[in-house]
Amino acid sequence: MTDIKELLNKLKDVEIQSDPTPFNMLHIAFQDVHGKEVLHSKLLAGLLDPSVNHNLGSAPLETFLKQIEVSHETLSNVSVETEKTVNGGRIDIFISWKDDNKKHHAVIIENKLNDAPDREGQLNDYYNGTKDDYQIEKIVYMPFYKSKKSFQYTDACEEVKRLCIDFDAEDIVKWLESSENTPMIKQYIEFFECLTGTNFKYMKADEIMNQLNNEDIFKLEKIRTIMNEGSQWCNALFIKQCPDVYEYLQRFQKLQIKFQRLTGENVVELLFNPWKFWIELYVRESGIFVYLCTYDSPPPEGEITFENKQFTYECPANGWYYYYDSKKYEYSYSEQDDLKNYLDGLLNELAKYKEE
Repeated sequence: MTDIKELLNKLKDVEIQSDPTPFNMLHIAFQDVHGKEVLHSKLLAGLLDPSVNHNLGSAPLETFLKQIEVSHETLSNVSVETEKTVNGGRIDIFISWKDDNKKHHAVIIENKLNDAPDREGQLNDYYNGTKDDYQIEKIVYMPFYKSKKSFQYTDACEEVKRLCIDFDAEDIVKWLESSENTPMIKQYIEFFECLTGTNFKYMKADEIMNQLNNEDIFKLEKIRTIMNEGSQWCNALFIKQCPDVYEYLQRFQKLQIKFQRLTGENVVELLFNPWKFWIELYVRESGIFVYLCTYDSPPPEGEITFENKQFTYECPANGWYYYYDSKKYEYSYSEQDDLKNYLDGLLNELAKYKEE
């Protein structure tokens, strides 16, 4: 026990934020895609291309050029290409247009959002392979975090570096937020927030590792193993945090109480057999979150009445459907009496269910 206290003392100054990222279908699909860099380039290029049927016209391109400080009077014959072959390499995104004098201008985007390594002479090759036909206005180097990766650390010559600008995920979100607020733009912003949240966890893992020696790291691994075993850890956590509620639940003789880990969270399932509905208590840092669950598909209006309470449909997860009481469904650990009173009505109603 002393070892654990010493280990926790070493980590006391590490801030671990709860995951703020929203649910996002694009992020889920993206996780299982190979060649993420190419896909990401196509998504960005599609948004920047005025000819694509996103009903935004040239607005995304205009705001992007403004953000990277490229001035222009006219944009005509705009072309947005991905994987443009130049000097044996491929430019991730190549944006070109003509001005009133028919002069060709271009912006080169080098996508490093997936942390791809820099090829030797890469930016120089792209510039030298296009400068004779286009006036290169800017070379956009696009890492995930410009504090970690920058064009400044590449082998680009000084002439090329003068044209370069770092434009990371935070800059992309700012650009998107300055564009028209459509459902597509909102989804794309949330997608980047998901990616940012994932990278934040990697950075925090590095920060923790740097504060520990090998012996400490493997102690932490043993703690992680115990936590991931699920039912035992969840059981102990619930009793520790909610002793009064745990004692109260023992009064229901036929109530099944299941402790488990679902999608990385500690969950207490409360159900009677047979069941149509059941309760799940999510044991989180800020308190207990109460959900009413069922296998039945949600009604069109998205609300159901149970025990004279209105429950609002939230989302599907784990193969069933989740509802919450819009009046109150989060209880702090100091509100155990309120939680017991709330559960009392629900559990007595659940106990009445008989299979048809």
